[in-house]
Amino acid sequence: MTTVDIAALYDEGMSVRGVAGRIGRSYSTARKHLLAAGVEMRPTGSTIASETLELAKEAAELYGQDLTVRAVAERLGYSHSYVHHLLDLAEVEMRPSWYRSPRTVR
Repeated sequence: MTTVDIAALYDEGMSVRGVAGRIGRSYSTARKHLLAAGVEMRPTGSTIASETLELAKEAAELYGQDLTVRAVAERLGYSHSYVHHLLDLAEVEMRPSWYRSPRTVR
C-alpha cells in the first residue's frame, strides 16, 4: 500500500489506529506515513469516528458467534491487535485464553 493510499484512508475518516490496523503496522509507523504524505492530523482523542464504532460493533458480533480474535481479524481484514482494541471499545467481555468453542470440541 502506498503512502497516498494510506493518506486516503485517513482522509476518509479512519483513525490513525484504524489505518495502522488496516495496513498491519504499528500506530507510530502509520502516523509517520501520514506525516510523510503531508496529511493534516486531527486532534487526538477528541472523538471516536462513527465508522470505528460500527466496526467495533461488527467485531463484537463476530466474536459473540464464538469466533476467535484472530478469526475476526481475518474476516474484517485488520490486525489481531486492532481487533482487540475494537473489542475493548465495544466493552466486550473477553473469553479466557483456554476457551474452546463447543463447535470445535469433540
